[in-house]
Amino acid sequence: MGTRTFRHLVAVCGLLLLTGCATQIDSPQEAYDGTYFAYDKYSARTVVTGKPLMHVTYGLNQTRYLVTSLDGGGGNTTWIDLTEKSEGFVALYFAAHDDQAQLLRVQSLGHDRPHKDEDTYEEVAVYLPPGYLEAHAASGIDIRVEGRNAYTTTTIPALYVQGYLKKLAEVQACVRAKSC
Repeated sequence: MGTRTFRHLVAVCGLLLLTGCATQIDSPQEAYDGTYFAYDKYSARTVVTGKPLMHVTYGLNQTRYLVTSLDGGGGNTTWIDLTEKSEGFVALYFAAHDDQAQLLRVQSLGHDRPHKDEDTYEEVAVYLPPGYLEAHAASGIDIRVEGRNAYTTTTIPALYVQGYLKKLAEVQACVRAKSC
């Protein structure tokens, strides 16, 4: 590799590092295709998991995706699984509000503050009330998760919600019919 090519590569990588990098969803079909489901015979539940979305900026790596747990009768619980790896300290998230100031319940799924010079890790579930996904299919989801030591904002684009809802409806139908 020549010096000029190497300098260009370093400049592009530096620009991406400063501006951040994010997973893009270009269509509901892309979210639909990236969503999968699995049956857990031990809990008699089917879990629908959306395509992971990533957002990377200097010192922060955030991954989020939608998850719905379905029981045999079609009842469900939906949440956003949010994971952050960052430099510094654990935020200890405990609450969330959406862009309409609606309070959303948060449950810690784990966190770790490793040794010096290692990244911290924190994972939470932000629970969405019944009908929330349908109400946000056109606008997407915009939330702020609040912690004892920090807060973060995150979004789920409308195209993602639309594709996820399509797959969820298909899985719910097959669960009710006991055919999946």
